[in-house]
Amino acid sequence: MLMQSRHTGRKLSISQNYRFHPEMMTIAGLIRQGAIGQIGQVRLDFYKGWPFHKDDFRQSMPYPIIVDMAIHHFDLMRYLTGLEARIVQATAWNPSWSTNLGDTSAVVQFQMNNDARIVYNASWCAQGDFCDWNGNWLIEGDKGSIIYENNRITLNRTDSRHQVTHTEIVEPLNPPLVSQALLLSQFIEAIQSDSRPQTDVANNLRSIAMVFAAVTAIETGKSIPTLTPELELLLSEEMVE
Repeated sequence: MLMQSRHTGRKLSISQNYRFHPEMMTIAGLIRQGAIGQIGQVRLDFYKGWPFHKDDFRQSMPYPIIVDMAIHHFDLMRYLTGLEARIVQATAWNPSWSTNLGDTSAVVQFQMNNDARIVYNASWCAQGDFCDWNGNWLIEGDKGSIIYENNRITLNRTDSRHQVTHTEIVEPLNPPLVSQALLLSQFIEAIQSDSRPQTDVANNLRSIAMVFAAVTAIETGKSIPTLTPELELLLSEEMVE
């Protein structure tokens, strides 16, 4: 798709609408403003009990939690932190009560380009411990942390002894447009101004590469570079243009 977009000169944006949820936009803004300093580690838990019926294509997927769902969360990792994934380790399994053929639970660890670690702990067949579609986040920096759970954003500021000195509940932004509507509005604006959409095809390749690399890490049991040399070269050329 990237090569076709280049060849035709047409803009192509991917519908990564989770970025445009008000709560995620609020957290990204706090991090950009330096509210918690330099990010060092992140934990993202995603738990839902989601039984797929027998005719659902997800039921036969080898790793449905990774291949079908995780792209949204992996893209949020990049969007919220402003960091890029470099190396991934992963493991997956299927709990005894799962009716899926493939592994519905997984733990994935990304090493980011500032050496921070992001741990993704996820399951499609959770037994009673559920979150919303954004997942539950703990984002830690050298000045504090942000906790997100079920639409509630908590900002903690800490001192040099890692003790919390101030806690506040942050109200999410209330923009006039959200989700798909905001994404489409930004896409139209990018066409009119001849600029790049936030989630253009080149940007999205970095997120989808995290998915494929996680699958390879699961299947090989090894630490895997997130970008192949070919894709890294292609994206570096895209940045130059």
